[in-house]
Amino acid sequence: MLPYEEWLSEAQALTEGRSKRVGHLCGEGDVLIIEHNRDGYRAYCHRCHESGWKPHGRQSLDEQLKRWESANEDITRNYKIELPRDHTNRIHANGLVWLSRGGITSHLIDKYRIVYSEYMGRVVLPVYINGVLAYYQARAVHKGQTPKYINPRTDKSSIRFTSLQNSDEPTLVVTEDILSAIRVGEVKGFRGCSILGTTASAADINYINSYSKTILWFDPDAAGRTCTTVLSRSLGLLGNRPRTIKSERDPKMYTHRELEVMLR
Repeated sequence: MLPYEEWLSEAQALTEGRSKRVGHLCGEGDVLIIEHNRDGYRAYCHRCHESGWKPHGRQSLDEQLKRWESANEDITRNYKIELPRDHTNRIHANGLVWLSRGGITSHLIDKYRIVYSEYMGRVVLPVYINGVLAYYQARAVHKGQTPKYINPRTDKSSIRFTSLQNSDEPTLVVTEDILSAIRVGEVKGFRGCSILGTTASAADINYINSYSKTILWFDPDAAGRTCTTVLSRSLGLLGNRPRTIKSERDPKMYTHRELEVMLR
């Protein structure tokens, strides 16, 4: 846990919704990311992999939910995110191959309104909040395309992808990517939540902490393992002891039956 004296004053000087990279005592370069968002202040060092977090104050669950609802309204009202103009439901064969490798069927493509952009040559994975597009990830599916993902430039600290509800009190399964969140969310009693990468914001942490039962299941690489450790530590400070799953493959690479066994 990063001591407050190493980062908090700089984070408090930021306007809400802003973040920036600054130097850290562990070495040279601007490796420390600090954030000021709706729920508090956060810091994470990409060199020493230590994190820090300070909420604005103690809040009841009802108060947190009201803040999240307000944040969602702000996102849908203030962020003019639009899908590529040429988006189509007719996904290129390469896109269908990539989706099928992640266990995404035609039913799930329709259910989560996944589309394709001919101009970009990418599968577009939309993130809707209250039925309004708030974010998307455009995934490369053709040989030689870089970068792997293209995303709209916006503050996504309060944006996360969540699968549609399939039970009243689901266990929240936190994943790295959208396809994995979709897949685990198809298992009865579980809800997938992608934090859209391997860095959790303070808003992400508060959202995850609102669930009485949580599982962390990130990709089996260095970034995924680091995120699991940091997020577990942050949640632990709030009295939350999430279960973690360590697997040889990404969650989306398992069959539905395998997911059921591993999640239970």
